[in-house]
Parts: sequence; C-alpha cells; structure tokens
Amino acid sequence: MKLLSLLTLCCLTTFQTFAQSVIGPASEGEANKTLIIGGQAIPISQAPWQVSVKTNLATNSGSDHIGGGSIIEPRWILTSATAIIGQSASNLFIRAGATNQATGGQLIQVAQIIRHPGFNPAAGTYENDLALLQLSTPLVFNNDVQAIKYASPATLPDNLMNAGVATVLTGWGATVDGSYAVTTQLNKVSIPVISNANANLLNQGNVPVPGPTVPQVSANMIAVYEPGKGAGNLDGGGPMVIYNNNVPVLAGCSSWSRDPRDQYPSIGTRIKNYASWIQSQLPAPLAASISISTVPQLDDVARIDCWASATGGIGPYQYSWVVEYPNNMASLTNTGANSYFSVSGVPIDWANAGSACVTVRVTDSSNQLAEARACGNQSEIMRAAVTAFPNPADTYLQVSTGEKADPLSTGLADAKTTGAAVRLYDAQGTLKLSSVTTQGQLKLNTSALPEGIYHLQTTQGRTVSTRQVVIKH
Repeated sequence: MKLLSLLTLCCLTTFQTFAQSVIGPASEGEANKTLIIGGQAIPISQAPWQVSVKTNLATNSGSDHIGGGSIIEPRWILTSATAIIGQSASNLFIRAGATNQATGGQLIQVAQIIRHPGFNPAAGTYENDLALLQLSTPLVFNNDVQAIKYASPATLPDNLMNAGVATVLTGWGATVDGSYAVTTQLNKVSIPVISNANANLLNQGNVPVPGPTVPQVSANMIAVYEPGKGAGNLDGGGPMVIYNNNVPVLAGCSSWSRDPRDQYPSIGTRIKNYASWIQSQLPAPLAASISISTVPQLDDVARIDCWASATGGIGPYQYSWVVEYPNNMASLTNTGANSYFSVSGVPIDWANAGSACVTVRVTDSSNQLAEARACGNQSEIMRAAVTAFPNPADTYLQVSTGEKADPLSTGLADAKTTGAAVRLYDAQGTLKLSSVTTQGQLKLNTSALPEGIYHLQTTQGRTVSTRQVVIKH
C-alpha cells in the first residue's frame, strides 16, 4: 500500500528517494498530482485569497499548475516549501482572481522566493514547510482578489484550532483519489481538525515493516480528517482556513498526507507558530506623518508649508495632499512624488489657528495606503516677536527682533530671532525698503516715503511676522 503523498511536482533527488522508499513504486507522476477530494466547485469570490502557483518550464508560460498559495499582502504569497522545491523565482508565476486556474485573473511573475531557513527536504519530516513568494508587481485587489489574515495570537485563539473545528481547504486538484488530472475548476472541502496525537495514530496504522517510518505530525503542524475527503500533492501550499467570528484566517498551509489521501489525515503547516517569522520577512507596514507650518503673509493670508514622512511599505511613495481652507472649507488637492507641498494665499483667522488643515495620503508600490492629518494648532505656526517704533513713524522706523518668539511657535518659546530679513511694503504690495537686522536691531530711514499704511514683514528661516505700520510726516 502506498503510504505517503508528496505535495509537490518537482522534488530534490534526496527528497524523491526518501518519498519513493515510503510510498513504494508509482507510475510516472503518481506522487505529483493534486487532490481536493469530496468537495464542491466554487467561484474564486468565495476564496479570493487563493492563488495558483505555476511554473513556466512549458512553452506556454505560466500554464503549469504546481501548487496553491494564499495572498497575505498585495505583493506577498504564502505557500509551502515543498510546492516549489527545485524552482527559482524566474520560473514561477502566480494566477490570482481566477476560478479557472488556466485562464483569466491576474498572472504575475514571482520576483523572490524566501524559504523558511529550517526547512530541510532531505530530512523528510516536513518541518518548517513554508515559503514566501514576493511578486514583481502588486496585485490589484477587487472582489476576486483579496488578502487573508494569517494566524497569529491576535487573529486566531488556540481554542479555534481544537479538534472538531471546521477547516476549509481549497484548490484545483483532482476530485477523486487515484485520479491525477488537475482540474481547471476551483474546489473546496470542509474537514474538521483532529488532534495531532490522533493523526499520528491514524498515520501509523498499516505501516509495512521493515521500512521508513511515516513522518510525525509535530506541534508545528495542523491535522484535519474526515473519511472520503482530503488534499493532496498539487494542493500543497494551498490554504487551510478557519473562521473567527465569520472572519477567514489562514490557519494552515497544505503540506502532506499518506495515501490513499481520502483515508488519512491531511497535514498542514501550523501558521500561528510562524507568525513572527512571516512578519519579520515582510516590509514594515506603511506609516505616514505630517508637519505643517502656517506662515503669515500680507492681507491676513498665509502660506502653508507641508512636510510628510513615510516609513515602511515598498517605495517609491506617492503623496496626495488636501489643504482645507477655513471659513467655507474650500480645498486644494495635489498629487505627486514630492514629500513637500506649499500653498500660498490661504485666508487665516489667527484667533482660530486650527482653521487650516492639511491631509496627506501616502501610497507605496504595493498599493498600501497611509494617511496623516494636521491642523494649524497642531503644527509649527511661527510668528516672530517683532517690535516697530515709533508707530506712526516719521523719519525713521526702529525694528527690533530681540524679543522671545511668540508662544504659538512650537519649540521656540525661548528662542531669540537675530539676523532677520526686514521688508516694508506699501498698501499695494510694492516693496519699498529692504534690509537685515544686526544683533536683532535695524533702523529704517522712512523720511522719503509717502504718508500711508505699510506692511512690515520680518523673516528668519521659517519664522515670519507681518504687522501694520503707519508713516505720517
């Protein structure tokens, strides 16, 4: 009797030798086919995280199904290491969003394979049977293409992996044990969890002696079993899903089983035990922060300078800015690759510094989105403390920037402003006088200026102040 089904198409020589010594002679390809047995056909929308892993070794690139996988992020697929033994990234594609694994959906090249470092095919134990596939371009999510949460202490409590809990397996394998024709139609089957101890008892029955022992179902594995149902070779790497309050969670990754596959437990890698390793291999989640500086200008308007910072995700980043004006809350939008954005002429009510707000939405090349928002009273509103006397002025105007900064200035409560640029504009905005303070002092000669209302602007770095002065001779 054949005892062990290998869940892979292409095996290393050492792994093949071990497998053949356990299952006995087999016809060509017999240990290399997939099975979803005792299940039913479903559309991909019922398992939108499912992908077909394909090799392009045939003439028709991407046509050869060799296993399953699960979408965990737009550019990352979780599969089994056995499903891709002997494969390189250049040989692999995945197809997502297709009920028929041979056509449709999104067919994307694999850019990188990360196998678990503890996986050793020569050992024949199936320990650490896990791999990550990074895609060359991100998947576009829709009703048929979605990520699934993988099991972790936060997403799947231990009691939901106890014996008797229903587990849903999906794949494109043959629907009858002993048949090795891969189907194009996606199928699913629901099988209850059994204890690992019970799985080992079932697997050890009818083992010929002498001969290699059947691998142990270890604490790093999850077992499901119901006579007449099961998963097999090219379902390797496919999802084993448990629902937590109607939320699907990837509890296992199909790995191996004995033959006949509908009479022995289907064994998967217990994802929860590898949550930390998976997280360590993925890019940090995309995060965004924003700071804004509201700079006073003439005529009760301001310039809003915006800086964004993005971390994590996969660059390059795109920034979409929305500046909300006060009063009527009109808005200005801008999108581009720059992490800095500035807009002038914004009407500001200085009695309500928070009346101007800026939102930045950052997207990365994986289509992750992060958002940050700041309003005037959350930003660096810099208004230099400036005195100008006499006011009204006649022949001169003494400007002093030696006072402490306005308390509105973030982090500048004890700062002195020296070396400031000083400009005097008439009521029409024409520059009339310009100079720079020395040690916080400047004396402007105003004797030749016509009488009238003027605007005095002082600037030092990003610190700006404007005030009204009167010239009267």
